[in-house]
Amino acid sequence: MILGFQTTRAAILLARAELDPGVDGSILPSDIAIHDELCKLEGPKAQDGVGHCPTMLYLKGQSHMSEVFSIGSADKSVSGPILEWIKKVQ
Repeated sequence: MILGFQTTRAAILLARAELDPGVDGSILPSDIAIHDELCKLEGPKAQDGVGHCPTMLYLKGQSHMSEVFSIGSADKSVSGPILEWIKKVQ
């Protein structure tokens, strides 16, 4: 794992869009592996979104293009959860 992820104090959000190539209906094993390795740094009581343990977001019905272009639109399925996360980690 990249040392920068292990040493940063920045909050990390791992997002995966359902309609991206290679996505099979759930978060990719590589995302889960990164999440789990970073959570290990927090010990056995790690919680998503706390310390090094990233928050994970699976965006149903979205692609890598629509997740970006939906921000600022009436569709809040992407911007809503991201805004909640930003407020939580401030």
